[in-house]
Amino acid sequence: MRLYLMTERWLQMKEMELHWLNIKKREMRKVIFIWMLCCGLVACNREDKETHASFKDMEWFVVEDSDDELDHLIYEFYVSTGIPLFYTDTIRSRTEINEWGREYTLYQILNPNYMIEGMANLWTFKKSEDREKLKKGVEFFRDQVYPKLPEGYRSPCYLLVDKLYQKEFYQDEVGARKGLNTTVIGKISEMDEMSEEDQKRLAWEVVAEELYDTISVNYEKELDAFFQVSFLLCNKKDVYSDLITKFKNNIPNYKAAVHGSATDPREAGFLRWWQSNWYTPEYKDDVCGYLIEVLLGDDDGFATRNAGFSGCLKKYDMMKDIAIELGLRN
Repeated sequence: MRLYLMTERWLQMKEMELHWLNIKKREMRKVIFIWMLCCGLVACNREDKETHASFKDMEWFVVEDSDDELDHLIYEFYVSTGIPLFYTDTIRSRTEINEWGREYTLYQILNPNYMIEGMANLWTFKKSEDREKLKKGVEFFRDQVYPKLPEGYRSPCYLLVDKLYQKEFYQDEVGARKGLNTTVIGKISEMDEMSEEDQKRLAWEVVAEELYDTISVNYEKELDAFFQVSFLLCNKKDVYSDLITKFKNNIPNYKAAVHGSATDPREAGFLRWWQSNWYTPEYKDDVCGYLIEVLLGDDDGFATRNAGFSGCLKKYDMMKDIAIELGLRN
């Protein structure tokens, strides 16, 4: 009985402590609110002569007109669409004064490796110096890419380069890659030699890059089933971004080829091997690869080319369903 009374008394004391603590919290919120209100009133009462431009809202991606034929072409496209195109990765700069009175310069640099969490260090590129080919690159974007870009799926700007590679060591060439502040488009040096079909594929590769984030967020269950096709084919829990030789015995009809790679990635439900044919694709590579094929719209051609590879046909149909739901296919 005595223990019960002591426990009851202790609980009452704790309740009282919590009660006064809540009161103090409410009083503290009032003090903070009044302080913020006073700060706001003081700021409002400052005379205009005390205000000054901070330049913090500088528009980095503005395109200005020029007498240069290439730059004027880019400007015309920018005025008509609002989309800036660049061919150099350092696009603007501004000089400011730090708290010690010293000047420093801020540069806006376009890089597909910039991510919210830091630098990915996955992509390298070679800038173009050929202005005639860059003109054709701008025309390619204007005539082939822009009409295919869905509204709301556009990068802040686009960087046109000669060559774009996945990973510095393996040098797998790709057509486009999306970063935080830009989407880089490669193969500008090949514009003269590219067929109409190749240009169409490159244009859809740009679109696939723009769509990937939305698909990965909104179609999580569908992508889980998509990835599962290759998991089951290889009898392995995860087969992405993996060294092929680590599980080559799991791949159906595996045949050793040069440097230990498998002769046909379609046996595992992939459209290609990556990193000099040593690795399976990353998740994004696989999704975008199939999305490009679906957006090209040649269903019969894909089925004919991949007859006998049930995994590829199944993943194609899955990606087509997503594209139809997004309004990109019928």
